[in-house]
Amino acid sequence: MRKYFVISCVFTVLVFGLATAASALIYTDTRNLDEWLRGAGTYKWSHAVTSDFQVPYDTLNSATLTIGAWSVSGSNDRVYVERTYAGNLVNGRWNGIWDSSTVLDIGNIFTTWTSGAPLHVSLVYNEGLFGSLVLSSSTLRIDYNNGTASVPEPGTLLLMGLGLLGVGALRRRSRM
Repeated sequence: MRKYFVISCVFTVLVFGLATAASALIYTDTRNLDEWLRGAGTYKWSHAVTSDFQVPYDTLNSATLTIGAWSVSGSNDRVYVERTYAGNLVNGRWNGIWDSSTVLDIGNIFTTWTSGAPLHVSLVYNEGLFGSLVLSSSTLRIDYNNGTASVPEPGTLLLMGLGLLGVGALRRRSRM
């Protein structure tokens, strides 16, 4: 009975010694747009995405796109990410001009996204005959758990080595 208890303890040390927890990472990419848009049309830009974030190996906790703009009037400007509707730019507060920072949840985009590819954003705007819209910046923020294999820590290797020594000692002892 004692033999099985010792074997199960050694096996537990081996398993927990090899297990490594996935770490949460946050990646941010900001683009300065500085574009003055008049009339109606489409404006496009891209965000780089870290090659460390890989679908489906990593777990996505959240993904947001924050677009800063001036002179936002109404909510007639539609934002598309990877050709999927993500939301509208909305009115901001009064600071001499309409200053807006729209935060869009784009987590669902990554279910069909190709790992390592840039993320394409487009804004379909309609400012009318005399209106204008000034885009200032766009920030992509990805919060994810890295599920790729990591390099084991020295303590982990020490635990594994001790576990193997224990298994070897038990085996040698049982033969005598």
